[in-house]
Amino acid sequence: MTKFPFTRNGTEQLFAALYQLDDRLLQQEAAWIQADFQHWLKDHYLLNEDQLNYVNKLSENFIRSTAPLCSVAIRNRLPIILDKPNEKVHVRRGKLVDTKNNIQSQYDEGENLEITGELTFTIRY
Repeated sequence: MTKFPFTRNGTEQLFAALYQLDDRLLQQEAAWIQADFQHWLKDHYLLNEDQLNYVNKLSENFIRSTAPLCSVAIRNRLPIILDKPNEKVHVRRGKLVDTKNNIQSQYDEGENLEITGELTFTIRY
């Protein structure tokens, strides 16, 4: 697959391309992001050296909490948004990644499962 810029627009393009895949291939992508989050990111985004180092140093806690959310969003073709400023505005602790998850599910006795919402990652400096 083509790699996309690690920007809001690049992320929109990435998921537009992914969501055109057939269900079987999309489910493989969802399983991959959950199984190997860091490798998935490196395989789908054009990352500079600093970004690669950051991805390589992601904590297991962050990965364990984030990868399943991404997998659910992908499986259900939900928006995943990257809100990343063009300029670095420094905060005390360096780079911060905020995750906003408003994914909701509704299940009925007829075994119909409806999943809606979106997942947003905001990067602050």
